[in-house]
Formats: sequence, C-alpha cells, structure tokens
Amino acid sequence: MRIAWTGERCRAVCSRQRLLFKRTIYHTSQPCCRPADHRERRAGRTAGLRGGAESGGGSGPPDQRRGYTSFGDDGRGDVYCRLAQIALLLGAGVLVVWLVDENEALPFQSQPGVSLDKATVSIIVPTWNEEAVLPGLLQNLSQLCPPALEILVADGGSSDRTVQIAEAAGFKVVPSPKGRAAQMNFAAASAKGDILCFVHADSHLPERAVAVVRKTLGWRRTVLGGFRTNIRTGEGRLLRFMTLHHFIKSHYCPAVVRPLDYLRGLRCLFGDQTLFCTAAAFHGVGGYSRELPIMEDADLCLRLHLAGAPSQRPSSCKRRRGRIVQIWAPPAETSGRRLAAWGNLHATFVHFRIALAWYWGASPEQLVQLYNRLYTDKYR
Repeated sequence: MRIAWTGERCRAVCSRQRLLFKRTIYHTSQPCCRPADHRERRAGRTAGLRGGAESGGGSGPPDQRRGYTSFGDDGRGDVYCRLAQIALLLGAGVLVVWLVDENEALPFQSQPGVSLDKATVSIIVPTWNEEAVLPGLLQNLSQLCPPALEILVADGGSSDRTVQIAEAAGFKVVPSPKGRAAQMNFAAASAKGDILCFVHADSHLPERAVAVVRKTLGWRRTVLGGFRTNIRTGEGRLLRFMTLHHFIKSHYCPAVVRPLDYLRGLRCLFGDQTLFCTAAAFHGVGGYSRELPIMEDADLCLRLHLAGAPSQRPSSCKRRRGRIVQIWAPPAETSGRRLAAWGNLHATFVHFRIALAWYWGASPEQLVQLYNRLYTDKYR
C-alpha cells in the first residue's frame, strides 16, 4: 500500500514526532479508504503490537512499540468524526423536538371570550419619595399609543410631593404599606385591566408598549415578559457595560443555577425591565412575595415559570412550564443613578451577593440585613 511505503521511508529519515505529523497530514489529505484497506491496516497493526510485546516494547520501529498509536493508522479518525457528527445531530434533534411544541400561540386566558388584541392593560407604578422623576414618567405614560386602561400609583407613604404630582396628572393613587412588593400587590388587587404592567418610577416605556405587551403575552406558553433596558445617567449618557450585563444576566443566571428550567423557558428578569403578565396568572401564584425586601421580581419569574401555562389541547389538562420572555426591541429606558454612583464593579458585586443569598435560601430577615448593609445610598 502506498501509505505503508511512505511510512517505511519516513522511518529511515524522520524522528518519531515528525513521523506522526507527516502521517497525519498524509492521511487526512487522501480520499476515504475502502473497508478492505482498513481491515488490512488493522491486521498489520495488531501483528506489530504483538511483536513489540514479545520484544519488550523497547525496540523496533515506532509502529511496533507497545502503546504507540498514530492518528489514522486504521481509519479510526474518520469513524470517530462521523460518530461525533451523528451524535450532535441526534442531540440537536432531541433538543428541538423537546423545546418546540406543535401548539399555536396560547389563547387569552384571563377572561374567556376576550381577544388578546383588545385586552386592557393596567400600569402600576410603585413610588416612595419620587417627586424628582415622577413627572417625566407620567408624561411618558400619557403619550402611549394605544393608551393603557388605567395608571395606578402605588405610594408607600411618601413625605414629599409624590402623591400631589400623581393626583394633579389625573392618575389614581393607591396608598399602601411601604415595600415595593406590598405596594404592587395592593395596586394589583384594585386594578381592572386584563394585563398588569409594573413600571418603576425612574423608567420610561416605548410609545408602542401596550401593543407590544399584548402581542408578547399571546406567544406560545408565555406567562411573563419584560423589556430590554437601556440604562442611562441623569445626563442621558448610556452606561454601556451595565446595559449589556443587564441583558446577559437575564440568561446566564438561570442557565447556571437551573439549566434544565432555562431550556424550558426560564429567564431571570428584574423590576426595572418593566415586568408584565396577565392578571389571572399574577393572582394565580399569589402575586409578589411580601416577605422579600428585594429579589421579589426574580421570585415571581420562578413561580410563574413553575406554575406554567395550560395545554392548548382541549382534551389535555397538562400544564407546560411557562416561558419568560425578554423583548429585544423596542427597548425601555431606566435610570442608572445608583449604578453610576456605585461604579460597574461595586454594582455587579452587590447584585451577585444578594442574588446568591436569595437563591441559597436566605431567610427574609437575613435578606433585610444584607439589603440594609449593602444599599446605603439615598435611592433605597
């Protein structure tokens, strides 16, 4: 065989390392050998190994030394590559079949007979001493097209002019105990809309937000959504690192700690991404956890995902895991006032520290202590 002749010639003039290199290059440049060639090489290699074992494995040509193997001697390289390709294709097929459902988009579930395109949206804004940023948000919300059904300001006992500003703009104020989760739950209980949309006071929504919210919740198995958020300082400067990290962490956080749920649609969204869901789904899981002083939004994502969405098939009562969706475009805007004051490194450390404490099962009292120790600025 030609490849055997080339090997004999190389043994006389090349070192063991160069022989391996030349044989590898030569073999990979040749067309695929016939099965008979593979059988001949395999028989020759077996005989060589036996001869090397009888002589102690310390002498003789490189092919006959005990344990010496060069890539492509018996065609195993091609076989391994093909097996790897087949395994990858099979794995990809299983993953696609598992993730992709035959169902169409879910029908609107909050009120039977109401089409999703005409679902009403209630916007809830939790506030506490937000007189500096609230006028800009209220002006932004009044320009939405189509408009929301109602805008509820859930105030936690502000001592400034927050309540007066909201009432002067014609929006309903819902007094409630202080605490973002409790405030949003109080407002959600009195909301009349089919869809609930939670907006922080220092955020701004795109003009088509209501239409985007309706469309997103009509997607297959979608139980909760949020916007990709551009984080800007008070002067309008875009915080590029924090904006990118804010988007990426919605994916890598669940992918690292709950990889199977991530493949099933779990994403970790946060409050400044303007979360929205149907009122039926929100009340079905009990709303926000009032015990959590922080991470209540991630907790809601997890509970809605586990509660899942009802099956599309009329004859089935099985519920599939719900999808959490982060909308890429159009983006929302939020203030980076705290992040700009902290800096990228400090802000990332604080967020990781609190997220890990919550995921590892820290009690509400421990989270309160950690929150008070780490959040020492005026924006609490």
